[in-house]
Amino acid sequence: MTDRWMTLSAALICGAAFFSPRISLVLAVVVFLVGFMLRNPVLLSLGLILIVCARSNASLEALHAPLPPSVSGLGQLMADPEPQMFGTQLLLSVDGRRYLATVPLQDSAVVRPMMMGEHLQVSGRVSELHGAPAGWVQARHLAGRLQLNSVKVGGTTAPWYQLSNAVHSRVSAGADSFPEEQRSLYLGLVLGDDRGQSEILKFRFQASGLSHLLAVSGQNVAFLLAVAAPVLRRMPLKLQIFFGVLLLALFAIVTRGEPSVLRAAVMAAIALSSVAAGRLASGLRVLSMTIIALVITDPLLVHSIGFQLSIAATAGLLLMARPLADRLPGPAWFRLPLAVTLAAQVATAPVLVALAGGIPAVATPANLLAVPAAGLVMMLGVTVGLGAGLIRNPLAQLVQIPSELLVRWIGWVARLGSQSALPLLRPFQLLLLAIAGLLVLMVSSRRFAELGIRPGNKQALRRFAQCLA
Repeated sequence: MTDRWMTLSAALICGAAFFSPRISLVLAVVVFLVGFMLRNPVLLSLGLILIVCARSNASLEALHAPLPPSVSGLGQLMADPEPQMFGTQLLLSVDGRRYLATVPLQDSAVVRPMMMGEHLQVSGRVSELHGAPAGWVQARHLAGRLQLNSVKVGGTTAPWYQLSNAVHSRVSAGADSFPEEQRSLYLGLVLGDDRGQSEILKFRFQASGLSHLLAVSGQNVAFLLAVAAPVLRRMPLKLQIFFGVLLLALFAIVTRGEPSVLRAAVMAAIALSSVAAGRLASGLRVLSMTIIALVITDPLLVHSIGFQLSIAATAGLLLMARPLADRLPGPAWFRLPLAVTLAAQVATAPVLVALAGGIPAVATPANLLAVPAAGLVMMLGVTVGLGAGLIRNPLAQLVQIPSELLVRWIGWVARLGSQSALPLLRPFQLLLLAIAGLLVLMVSSRRFAELGIRPGNKQALRRFAQCLA
């Protein structure tokens, strides 16, 4: 199957998962098996699309099935407890269904120290979940709301959750010396734990176009592999693949299965597997395979804003970053980061416009200033931060000084950006910028030079593009 066909299949599979038409799963499997036996890429893709349709529709029907008036039994935490003013909010799985559960303030002391994967003996009243965005509810597989009136610790925790929670706790403990705001930002950058972030902090980062830094992203996976590379390279190839995939799986659980981390981890695992098989795959092909694997596993993932932004940004980097870097003026140390920033912003613009109405004009310079520092924090967090959490003495505070200074810098950039007088770029303004960018790329291309257009006309086109910008 060619790269283009794989990309088209991934796009159609996402569309099938999003719209969820009713399809027979038996028919879908038959079409897929026929395509597999005949080695027909069209039938294979059609079979996968139909399977996703059937699974997505079944998942939505399960969410909308009639709710019981109450539940009682053993529940598992599907996320870390989130403290609130009048209690604690849980994402709880009971009897195979997920609920947004609320624990009263008087019982919150029982659940707040707990972590994802641990179990509770619960009972409470069930009601419909109103007021939450449909995509947010569907991406989390939430069936309803659960008001708990009895909560007790109970049940054993799976070994993989015990290990990931231990790592999560040690990294968190390594930042105990940070001031409250810097600590919450640090935990968001390194672990994706945004529970302690204030509304003011979130506003600053959103207004400056840096909200993607408040939680983990695919960057974290890249930096994790970069840190582990010196150790992995000393192993035989098969052991490199095994421990690399194991490390990715552990990190995905430590960061609580954030969609962007899942995307990056699966991409890295596929890339490692292709190396082991002696087949080098293009970045676009690996991304398409990742989308197909994740959406088949969980079709409702397409409703996650984080997943949409992660896929769009990655596609933008793969398709636009290098051409932009080749055509932008200036030295390489400036062109490459600027090209990466612009490519990601252009690719994610449709999602951000639909979500927030536009993109802050200050986002590009803010990202150029903050993202390199964020990358250093991520690398230090999984190395020095973990070590600081293990020793926990004045030495730990000393070794964390570089991370704290970097976090303060990122916070300062967000604060300054949020106070900027630069406007929010609306769809029409973004369209003009896109046209200007296309004109600049077109004038700089080799094919355009072969047309024999006079230099004066080229200069006029460049000036016109600058006026549009």
